[in-house]
Amino acid sequence: MNVPGKATLWAFAAIAVLLLPAALSPAFVYIAVSLDIVIAALFVFDAVLLNRTAIGITPEFPVRGEVDSALKLVYRVENLSARNVTITLEQPWPEGFTGTPPRIHLTVHPRESVLTAFEITPLARGPLELDPAIVSMTFAMPWALRRKVAPVPAAIRIYPNLRGIRRFEILRQHHTLAMMGLHRRRILGSGREFEQLRDYLPDDDFRDINWKSSAHHQRLITNMFQVERRQDVLLCLDAGRMMANPMGKRTMLDCAIDAAIMLGHVVIRQNDHVGAAVFRDTVNALIKPSGSTSAMQHVIDALTDCKAEPVYPSYAALASAIRVRQNKRCMIFLFTDLNDPQLAENLWEAAVLLRHRHVLTVVSLRDPLLDRIAAGPTATEDRFFQSLAARKLATERDSRKRKLAMAGANLIESDADTLSLRTINTYLSIKSRQMA
Repeated sequence: MNVPGKATLWAFAAIAVLLLPAALSPAFVYIAVSLDIVIAALFVFDAVLLNRTAIGITPEFPVRGEVDSALKLVYRVENLSARNVTITLEQPWPEGFTGTPPRIHLTVHPRESVLTAFEITPLARGPLELDPAIVSMTFAMPWALRRKVAPVPAAIRIYPNLRGIRRFEILRQHHTLAMMGLHRRRILGSGREFEQLRDYLPDDDFRDINWKSSAHHQRLITNMFQVERRQDVLLCLDAGRMMANPMGKRTMLDCAIDAAIMLGHVVIRQNDHVGAAVFRDTVNALIKPSGSTSAMQHVIDALTDCKAEPVYPSYAALASAIRVRQNKRCMIFLFTDLNDPQLAENLWEAAVLLRHRHVLTVVSLRDPLLDRIAAGPTATEDRFFQSLAARKLATERDSRKRKLAMAGANLIESDADTLSLRTINTYLSIKSRQMA
């Protein structure tokens, strides 16, 4: 679409202002009409040239990004004509974003290719579908302005934020995982995986002597081995109605997914098998535990597109699916919410079934706002009744936790900031005690 440019608009405005007082004179009317015709001719001439000007706009977007991490959106602008072209790119914001959409002005010389970029920070997991950029083109003297739409970019898949995994890897490489708050536990015994060296004891197996180290230290040195026992870990996420409740700027499901992905990465690093299950009123996805190099990627892919829906979760359906598809004993980490009394009763029934064969850990987020209201001041009548209600909810929740503990389930209740850490430490503790 071609529209008048700034030069055309200013020229028409100037003619109108200067010749308006003399509009009754036939000579001045003739001059005004002649100037208008000249300006219109310049506009048409520029518009024709713009239509024949070959400008290529190609989005070169990344295929993936992460929540809360800046994402660079790159457009390649190519001028295949013989004239300088001034281009304005405006990228519309996706739904849910606020603020002024970014706009970039640039001049592209003949036969030149230019890269220009916008930055956007994704707010949620899943596909990020962007509208195409609006492109405005004109020449140095903007008699005409041509507007068109850039090609539609492909959707970008937004993954959960993986900064915690990157930090874990850096600390692991420097043997400083304690700085992250992780309690490193090892199981020592016989096996094929080397653990450490120590002095020889009379009851040690003669075959475990490390002769090279013994010769170096002039005394007998024995190899110690770590028990080689690969365990299955199944991460189960409730994606029902309660998990859509807000937790700060996010939802409970978002916090649970972050903790589950972090735990899954640690499980793989411990040479165990990891799998995942997403359930609502039915089991929507179940990935059997695997120790392959792609196992964690499969888990991340399954959890990236997971959304909470306004339905009641069925713990019985989850327990039935696990009993059918998971024959081997495993650790189950069930991320859910304990605030609904009927759902907590259903969870207790499922926990009784699962505990006979597997090691079950129920992971639940605790809202710090509830604790603050329960322990807060009661100076006003409203605050008094709010505090009573919060204390009643906390008491009922503690009763449900005790009932789950009696059913044999381990319990983790934490705020969003420490959820990943507490879940990982619980996994390491269960593994060190060989409970699975």
